[in-house]
Amino acid sequence: VYERLDAVVDEILADPEAWIPSIEYEDIANGRVSDDDMRKLRRAGVVKIRRVIPKDVTEGMNRDIMEDFKALFGVDPDNPDTYRKNIYGDQNPKAFTLGGVQEMYYSKTQFEARQHPHMHKVKAWLNDVWTNLDKENEEVTCLPELDVIYVDRWRHRLPGFDVQTGMKEHLDNGGMCRWADPAWREVYEPLMDGKLDEYDAWHVGKRVRTSAQFFRSFQGWLALTPQGPGDGTLEVVPLLKESIAYLLLRPFAGDVPVHQFCGVTDTGGSETLEITCKWHAALLRGKVSVGKVEAGDTVWWHPDVVHGVEEYHTGEGASNVLYVAAAPMCPQNARYVAKQRDALRKGDAPPDFP
Repeated sequence: VYERLDAVVDEILADPEAWIPSIEYEDIANGRVSDDDMRKLRRAGVVKIRRVIPKDVTEGMNRDIMEDFKALFGVDPDNPDTYRKNIYGDQNPKAFTLGGVQEMYYSKTQFEARQHPHMHKVKAWLNDVWTNLDKENEEVTCLPELDVIYVDRWRHRLPGFDVQTGMKEHLDNGGMCRWADPAWREVYEPLMDGKLDEYDAWHVGKRVRTSAQFFRSFQGWLALTPQGPGDGTLEVVPLLKESIAYLLLRPFAGDVPVHQFCGVTDTGGSETLEITCKWHAALLRGKVSVGKVEAGDTVWWHPDVVHGVEEYHTGEGASNVLYVAAAPMCPQNARYVAKQRDALRKGDAPPDFP
């Protein structure tokens, strides 16, 4: 695994732009995505889908959510001190400093983006990248064409505003459970048995029966503003098989103390697996920017893709994205959206959030 990882990381670094496919929305809508782009997507686990929502519509969405944001928190983007006082104050912080993520879920703009017909078509297409038949009995595990809405937050970063830090590299949807949960163990069984080439990263299987509350086929975001490298935006290790194999087997290497599961918190209870230089330097060598995107473009990544947010925003304008997810209907997701509906009615944060 280590040798294969090093070799593939060398390939990534030789041409990062070519490694992450960039697909036009119209090609998805008209069924003409190339075989080469599909091959790249399945290898990297990351894809940029361009012009999902028209640029002028997206720019209007950005204006609307900024007006809501300013009214809700009493901030002025031209005066970062208002952010320090009203959002990031020590007494009652209203948002995480990490990555500029804002604790807003139910704005008009967010609902418009999640329910846009182009977004639905893209998410159904992404769900269909996966194989949804159980290998044992060929039962359908999920319905890719029936995407359910996962309510999430948005990211708003000001240039040069050092209170908003980056977000360290990590995996979502499970820390210690990736080793301890029987369903996760079944998902990763070929990797733990040393059969890397038998592992199918795109088979749903028991992923819809894990201890996680919700199954996302892809996590993603809609760019509300133009952004690229240096603008405090997304970085990824665009690799699936070798990456997850390395992460799962790393705790069993000779240089790791007994009972240390690299990237898991001391309590083992976090839903995030942290990727650190101490334990995962060989993998982090493959970290690259997702590249330049425009307002209306989207970026999507497989739930096993290592990702983070740049530490600094050294660009010129605000870097804004709305988090979205592709999520096929399945019993696990149906239970979650029922709880999510109840949270909305009460005005509470969704079940996955504080």
